Amino acid sequence: MMKKLGLSILFAGTLALLMSCGEATTGSGEQTQSKPDSGRKDTKAVKALDAVGYNGDQIRKNLDSALNKNDQRNKDIEQAGQGVDGK
Repeated sequence: MMKKLGLSILFAGTLALLMSCGEATTGSGEQTQSKPDSGRKDTKAVKALDAVGYNGDQIRKNLDSALNKNDQRNKDIEQAGQGVDGK
């Protein structure tokens, strides 16, 4: 339960931080080509930030990276804990 709460807080904090770091738009009206969807399903909604002037693709990429690093850290901690329990 505590692990899920910690991950939820980390996710919400990261999302809030990334949302506050928007880039200024030029307003030139350039059309971007659609790319194949990549990244986590959990962060798919972040792309909608494009509608309010943020770079949703970049924010999603950064958020995916942060979540992947967190998952890897949790995996490393679990493996280290199993090594201690196995003695």
